[in-house]
Amino acid sequence: MLPDIPGDDGVETYEEAVDLIRQGYEQGLSGIVATPHVRGEMGADYEAELLLKQSQLQAKLAEIGIDVTVYLGAEIFCDPEALEAVKHQTFTLNGTGKYALVEFPMTSIPSGADELLFQIQLQGVTPIIAHPERNGSIQENPNVLYHFVRRGILSQLTAASLLGFGGPLVQRLSKKLLRHNLVHVIASDAHHPQKRPLILADAKGIAADVLEDEQDADDLFVRNPKLIIEGKFVPTYEPEPIRNSLKEVVKDTFDLIFSRK
Repeated sequence: MLPDIPGDDGVETYEEAVDLIRQGYEQGLSGIVATPHVRGEMGADYEAELLLKQSQLQAKLAEIGIDVTVYLGAEIFCDPEALEAVKHQTFTLNGTGKYALVEFPMTSIPSGADELLFQIQLQGVTPIIAHPERNGSIQENPNVLYHFVRRGILSQLTAASLLGFGGPLVQRLSKKLLRHNLVHVIASDAHHPQKRPLILADAKGIAADVLEDEQDADDLFVRNPKLIIEGKFVPTYEPEPIRNSLKEVVKDTFDLIFSRK
């Protein structure tokens, strides 16, 4: 979302950033959180650069009449240095010091992740696991996420996953996580106006169908993100463990094997 951030995979120019945010504005968004990738060794200079680019982007939006507030946070890589990263309040979501978006590697969950997330919680920060549906370990055993959620950790699903952009396995798992109260936020995870655009409106309809409740879907897209931005408590449903039928196990295993070829 913020342009030309070293080591990040987002937009490269302010023009691309504005085009991306315009997509959200046209879908009814009034606020958006920029979450550039962060590791623990990124300190005050990196923090200052993010704050400057947030301010500059906000000014450019105001110039052209796009009434969207750009909030700042970070997507913190789950390694031992994540504990250092959350000490920088700027790297927590909207700088409240209450919530931090944490990213696992795509293929697995690092050893020590349990203890690391617990230590983050001890600092008064609630971890939010980013795109769990795309993590290899959770694809193999979704109850890994259940284990985290029942300890008070939240999770953020990617809207495009519900629309099938990650393939059938990711789409099925996304719906399954929703049905078992293992998702607390649905976000765009948008990176580029063409390559990874901001798609939310269609995903909201799918979430409402899966949950059989439009209000519950609205909570994931609107209420809960707003509470997180404000640093307030997010009410949740009791998480449920996932018990797959034999047919589901066979289908998921088949898709998992072929998705990695």
